[in-house]
Amino acid sequence: MKSNHYTQISNHEFKQYLIKNKDNQEAFYAYLVRKQKQPKDIMIGVD
Repeated sequence: MKSNHYTQISNHEFKQYLIKNKDNQEAFYAYLVRKQKQPKDIMIGVD
């Protein structure tokens, strides 16, 4: 899998990939790439 592909597959497919490749270093890096590309929740408050 290419790192760009990790962000395009569904959450279920990605979880299955991680389960099948849990001892694979590439799967760990795929997890990091996907986590980094997820939108961040930002809350700005003004008092």
